[in-house]
Amino acid sequence: NAGSSTTLSLVVQNSSRPRAGFDMDFVNSTNTQISGLAVVSGQGSYMSGNEMTHSTAKTMSGGQATWNFTLNAPSTPGLYTIRVAGNATQNGSTGDSKTSTQTIIVKGLTLSAPSVGSSSCVGGVLAVQWNSYGVTTVNVQLSSDGGVNYSTVASPSATNGANTYNY
Repeated sequence: NAGSSTTLSLVVQNSSRPRAGFDMDFVNSTNTQISGLAVVSGQGSYMSGNEMTHSTAKTMSGGQATWNFTLNAPSTPGLYTIRVAGNATQNGSTGDSKTSTQTIIVKGLTLSAPSVGSSSCVGGVLAVQWNSYGVTTVNVQLSSDGGVNYSTVASPSATNGANTYNY
């Protein structure tokens, strides 16, 4: 959910290499790096600009190394991607690397039309437009008394991205 926080784990696995590291960033739907989403505390990792990375290689235990971090969801609903490059090494800078991505959906809805205070003529069509993510049904409500009371006029299905309902 927008603005919420959750704890996630990053695991690098390799049974033949003793140490591991990583580099991770976060991008929005236009592939632009965004900052301020991750919070790390110790564990040999830190934030460097818009990326989270390891400060020193971590010793593998049972063929894996784990880093925990808190992900702070953006306040704007949408599709976001976590991009990770994990590296398993032989006590040096060379080793096996693998990249991975994970898309996350920040749930929510943003109304784009009509604007607040707009009106419509009787018998005309009013386009209700919104962007939503992780929302499957919305309630379109109408107020005829300046926003004191509302009645639901439709409950259309919604998909991720732009949606329109013509009332």
